[in-house]
Amino acid sequence: MDYLSDGDIHAISSIAIERPDIGIWASSTPTGRRGKFYQYCLEGQGGVVEVPPGVYQGEIYTVFYYPSTVLPTWNKNVEREWRLNLSEEAWEHEVMANFGQETVGVFNKEFIDRSKKDYNYIVDASYAATRVMGVDWDKQKIWRFLMHRKNNDHARKNNVNHFNCLLMDMKKP
Repeated sequence: MDYLSDGDIHAISSIAIERPDIGIWASSTPTGRRGKFYQYCLEGQGGVVEVPPGVYQGEIYTVFYYPSTVLPTWNKNVEREWRLNLSEEAWEHEVMANFGQETVGVFNKEFIDRSKKDYNYIVDASYAATRVMGVDWDKQKIWRFLMHRKNNDHARKNNVNHFNCLLMDMKKP
């Protein structure tokens, strides 16, 4: 299921609307993609990404999480063979059935996921701090920065430039 697009999943799952006795079983090796399969698993696991093997019941979905290591035929020789055959990323997906790092996209998903969480924003820093709110670069190697810098005595004493919600374009060397 993790290899299907979200559009495919929407089309398939709409069949379940027809009757209340139609259910959906979703099974897949995780690719790391943060699509519908990931969302289903996350909901069923109570918002926790990595869980021990077992059955988890969310408000909507039930998750059966069992990596290959729980198979009765699993042993140190099997593990050694598969560790030789797979990259660490493939091991996480194929053997451990973990989403791990997303295998598609530009940005490290761990950082993206962390940025979506609540955090404490320090309004008045006691030190000179540049706050970069967004950084992007394009094919022409132009960097775009949206910066905010709090004007404070420390910055003035140290002759530091002050930015206040400034959008800058800089040519990458």
